[in-house]
Amino acid sequence: MTFPVGEVEVLQEDVENAIPYEKVANYLGASVRQVQMLYGAGMIMPLFPPAGAGSVRRLVFGKRHLDAFLDQVSQADVLDEEAADGFATIAVACQRIGMMTPDLIDAVFAGRIRGRRDPSLSGFAALKVRLDDVRRLKAATEIQTA
Repeated sequence: MTFPVGEVEVLQEDVENAIPYEKVANYLGASVRQVQMLYGAGMIMPLFPPAGAGSVRRLVFGKRHLDAFLDQVSQADVLDEEAADGFATIAVACQRIGMMTPDLIDAVFAGRIRGRRDPSLSGFAALKVRLDDVRRLKAATEIQTA
């Protein structure tokens, strides 16, 4: 039997650099509600699963995992100022079009719609989408579920 020392070292580093649940929104550049929805959808995962009622308040997230999520955001093309009309943040797009944050993020990360990164903002807040693309995505989603 072999002891996975490398895996234990990675876990130890993850625990040492863990970010408490209440600080994840600030770290990601997202709202608390967006973090709740991303967590609920399994898009960001805590280091250890919750262990019962009230344990969600003691959740910690691995910085490495959150950085991997942010890396996907940073891979988006930079939003050209001249083409910025018609683009909105994920939060604004969800409010205006009536979509949920995880669905929209999944569509961007999967390449179903193109996200752009506003260089004047950081983290999750920098990700913008074209509202017309979101409208088309919502219409296609409604057709599939009908």
